[in-house]
Amino acid sequence: GDESDGERLAVDVGLYTSAAPTYFPVVDGFIDGGVVAGNPSMCAVAQALHAHAGGQKLEDIVLISIGTGHNPRYLETQDGDWGLVQWAPHILNLMFEGSAGLADYQCRQLLGDRYLRVNPVLPYPISMDRVDQIPAMRRLAVQFPLTEAAEWILKYFQL
Repeated sequence: GDESDGERLAVDVGLYTSAAPTYFPVVDGFIDGGVVAGNPSMCAVAQALHAHAGGQKLEDIVLISIGTGHNPRYLETQDGDWGLVQWAPHILNLMFEGSAGLADYQCRQLLGDRYLRVNPVLPYPISMDRVDQIPAMRRLAVQFPLTEAAEWILKYFQL
């Protein structure tokens, strides 16, 4: 389509998508897509359905969504009538988690069994810049059960 970025080099797209504000610099005016779509699954479905970009029928779409792990947080308060000072430490995480959860819900509703989200629950929050946590993340990754995902892949993708 007219707004396609299909001519971009993979190296440039990689730089654009890793340009996370406060962590890495903006590249050619682009920032990390996770700022807008922490779980881009629904974006992928929309692109696949778009007449000029994918032109697929909904019933032909099969999608596996692989996350980087999440650490759900819940606010326990009887008095939700907070001001900026009380909300400030929580609002960004709530917005990012809510957006990712919404995309997951929408894909489940549209695709049913043809959608699988693999996104392990982390035992504690791990910030993006915590390279010292790489050994712990590797241990968590090795322990994560993938049997369901492997069976799902074999069902939908004849290898």
